[in-house]
Amino acid sequence: MYNQFVKNLNNYLALNASDNIAPNRRYQIGESLKPLADIEKFKQLKDDKPQQYHQLCALIWALDSDERFAIISWELWGRGFDKADCTVDSELLADQLKLVDLLLGTQYWA
Repeated sequence: MYNQFVKNLNNYLALNASDNIAPNRRYQIGESLKPLADIEKFKQLKDDKPQQYHQLCALIWALDSDERFAIISWELWGRGFDKADCTVDSELLADQLKLVDLLLGTQYWA
């Protein structure tokens, strides 16, 4: 499931990339999930961008708390991704959860 998530995320980003200078909201939300595709980039966020790191840890916590996402949360944990119950941007978290749900239930082709 994790491999399909990564593939769908990359295709989703390719489909939603804009030629405009300012990326659209859909792309920004997808881009915020990009570190979940690479454990080394995720770990690097801890030192470089702690706010983004905590946002993703909270997302993984939320995934683990929802039965629909049991498999993907288990796979993320097994690959070394951290989870934590952090205070984060709740609107972004809700949008990230919706996108993860979409990416797990739909196949994107680029």
